[in-house]
Amino acid sequence: MNRIYNVLIAFVGFFLLGCTAFQSDNGKDGAGNSYQSLNEIIPLKYEIEDKIDGNFNLDEFTDELVLIRMVNTNDRRLLILFGKEDGRFSLHLNSDKIVRNTDMLSQIDPYLEVKHVKGEFSIRQLDLKKNGCEVVHTFKYSTENQDFNLISVEYTNCKKGSGNSVRTTKEFETVNLLDFDINKTY
Repeated sequence: MNRIYNVLIAFVGFFLLGCTAFQSDNGKDGAGNSYQSLNEIIPLKYEIEDKIDGNFNLDEFTDELVLIRMVNTNDRRLLILFGKEDGRFSLHLNSDKIVRNTDMLSQIDPYLEVKHVKGEFSIRQLDLKKNGCEVVHTFKYSTENQDFNLISVEYTNCKKGSGNSVRTTKEFETVNLLDFDINKTY
């Protein structure tokens, strides 16, 4: 009986550590793990909604930006995996604060697309709080702090009283991707 109890405790501890690595507050896999494929890191009941490959951190290896969504829910997470020399990946970011979830009242899905240009990526979404404006958040990799910084926010297709589009862009210096929260105004 004692042996079964010890095995059960070890299994629960291992499971909880695995979940903590995936859902850590700071979004990074602090364990320094490497992964051969996305199947090793995407939890059960999640599916890939969008994925782009590119060189996000400006080294010589292909990285992956993956948007996952829990099946039959509006729970989304953005994962950024950096490619390594051996062909494996390390988890750089795992966050549920970058991409908007479906609005439960209107059932409108605000996610539109993600784009990549060398060292930068942009996420285009609807901002349902601002008359349905399209908002594009652009992040650029900084080799200095080895993370992405928010470099611009652009609102387009906003309807003001006359029905005309309004286009505004705001520049940023030091909003780090780990600190970014889609529900805040920048």
